[in-house]
Amino acid sequence: MAGYTASTSPEPEEPAHAVWQKLHEFTPPGGSCLQSFLDRFVDSHFQWEISTFVSNRAHEFLQVTDDGSHQLSWQEYHTDYRCIFENQTEQILSQLGITENEFVSFCSWLKSRADRTGEDSDGFYMFLESLTASEDYDSFLAVMRAEAQKK
Repeated sequence: MAGYTASTSPEPEEPAHAVWQKLHEFTPPGGSCLQSFLDRFVDSHFQWEISTFVSNRAHEFLQVTDDGSHQLSWQEYHTDYRCIFENQTEQILSQLGITENEFVSFCSWLKSRADRTGEDSDGFYMFLESLTASEDYDSFLAVMRAEAQKK
């Protein structure tokens, strides 16, 4: 992801400016504040929590029904998996002193700028894809089945 420069920051009167400033404080020189947000998902406790969750349930994803349908428990596990990511997102925002509404406004600003300019120099779409990957049921199934195949 490309880094932010003064010319790409929101105008001071825009609500997104306060969030940009908070994220920019944690951004290494030449880096993207979006990447610094995503890097917080590499937290060792969070990684352990995800790894343990997946490992403890993966064996159930080897069971395939004759008609190709999925067990109801898989949907419940996906909900739990999503909650782990949501909790981490809330924790990151809290650590950064950013409310959920501020973050949504900031992301809306990034998206509108990317749409308006026709370029995504800030890496917004890659950021959004990374941030929302846990929401996709098929991606979740792929994670669970890959872990099940290891055992």
